[in-house]
Amino acid sequence: MKWAALGLTIFIMRLALYAVWTIGGMPGRVAAARNHPKAEAINVGSWATLLFGVIGWPWVLMWAYSHPGSRGSGPKRPRVGRWDDRRSSMIILMTGAYAGFLFLLIKVGIFKQWAGWMSASCVVVFISMLLIFVIPMNFGAPAGPVVVLKNTVQISPNVAGPVVEVPVSSNTPLRKNDVLFMIDSAPFQAAVDSISARLALAELRLKQASELAADQAGSVYEVQQYDAEVRGLQADLNAARWNLDQTTIKAPVDGWVLDVALLPGVRLAAGQAAMAFIDESETFLVVQMQQINTRHIEPGDAAEVIFKLFPGQTFSATVVRVFKANSSGQLAPSGTIVTLDQFDAAPFLVHLSLDDPDVFVPAGSVGTAAIYTGQFTGLSHVIRKILLQQQNWKNYVQI
Repeated sequence: MKWAALGLTIFIMRLALYAVWTIGGMPGRVAAARNHPKAEAINVGSWATLLFGVIGWPWVLMWAYSHPGSRGSGPKRPRVGRWDDRRSSMIILMTGAYAGFLFLLIKVGIFKQWAGWMSASCVVVFISMLLIFVIPMNFGAPAGPVVVLKNTVQISPNVAGPVVEVPVSSNTPLRKNDVLFMIDSAPFQAAVDSISARLALAELRLKQASELAADQAGSVYEVQQYDAEVRGLQADLNAARWNLDQTTIKAPVDGWVLDVALLPGVRLAAGQAAMAFIDESETFLVVQMQQINTRHIEPGDAAEVIFKLFPGQTFSATVVRVFKANSSGQLAPSGTIVTLDQFDAAPFLVHLSLDDPDVFVPAGSVGTAAIYTGQFTGLSHVIRKILLQQQNWKNYVQI
């Protein structure tokens, strides 16, 4: 399909250029063939009309035909291009025959007026294109804009303190549990040491009280009191050790930090955002589809994706799920009565997954995706593939 789209694009471009060359040079060639004394002026005027939307081109053509065409008398004018009088006569004859045929149809009452015929022909062609190409293609192979999304984790410390070290750099791949930055651990280590000392003393007092109580030389109440004190200090020690461990902030999953702006010496509060960590474990391709075009999309349908970042490349994908809900249908609890505004058919989102898991596509990359459903699997799929490849080639130059 890639080469078919390229070939079709080149053919259309060449056809357009040939049409421009034919239309632009026709009056000049007619004037030169008829030995018109103003052949060069007619040729220049003909090409000049193309710059103004072909306005005035018919008058230039009639000017070219205004000379009787005495090719045998007078000096020879420079020929702008080869032109066969028989070809021009045939064009005039065919145009006159077509005009006469339409005039006859109007006379017999089939068409009331020229404008009606022209309007009717445009409507017929438009409806035919809709029924044969556009509608089946939108149902059988819908397409829409796609964006690449990745989960982002907001990295914030659980304890407050000044930053003493930031060993990571921007846009560098990291593994899970790699150190992102460190907070001064001195006060937290002091808290652990203090509680550890108090716990050791409480455990000693508990042992001594238990021995005295066993010999009936001490009170059971003191044993219970020291036991509670030991349990409380053990809980405090666990919390202090957890706080100490939280002074080293590590990567939650495999990924990277896009922009490291944190520097040593910055004091962070508990819960304060310090950096954004991009999760590399999963990539989401989300396609925006009009609601009417999602009726035939099912999980498992094949898809093709192109990105502006990778012009000329087509990536195969598979439909994972269709999110048949959007913000227009959200009913949030509030203390007011729901207000009914004007409803718009907001698009639904379709989740795709690339078939090749090793392909790296940066988050935020945009492009176009086409989904090939089980409906209208013939011509509609072929046309969509060609159109998608044409868009793919346009990505080389399109902004």
